[in-house]
Amino acid sequence: MDSVGFKIQCKDCGFCFYICKRCYRGQVYCSSACRQRGYRKTRRKAQEKYRRSPEAREDHREAQQRYRNRNQQNQNSAPQQIPHGFSVIDQSSEIPNDAIDLNLTDHLMNHQPLWTPPPCPVCRCRFCGRDIDTVFRSRDG
Repeated sequence: MDSVGFKIQCKDCGFCFYICKRCYRGQVYCSSACRQRGYRKTRRKAQEKYRRSPEAREDHREAQQRYRNRNQQNQNSAPQQIPHGFSVIDQSSEIPNDAIDLNLTDHLMNHQPLWTPPPCPVCRCRFCGRDIDTVFRSRDG
């Protein structure tokens, strides 16, 4: 029996993989790690779009005003003197600015594919391992 499959390029990392017709359910990611990163990127874009809307800006203004009002109430009721046994320290000299890696998320997002299959004349399904004789390009790719 001639097994049919698709060649798909991962939407996150760009890795090309094969999937048989039996396993194909509209996948666009090569692994669960890529799928999770892709979903996070999509969610982040949606959040950024929402934050730019007038409704979100108004909500943020109101939340900030409530925070300032609470903070002002706490400062008015807080004692003005430092309690016995405590001292004030300069926190700006504690940690140098260059010691904090703010690009950790970018570092984690730039990844290598989980594995690269060896070149072989037979294509195999990424999910079940079935040999694929006839390959079609995915509609997405």
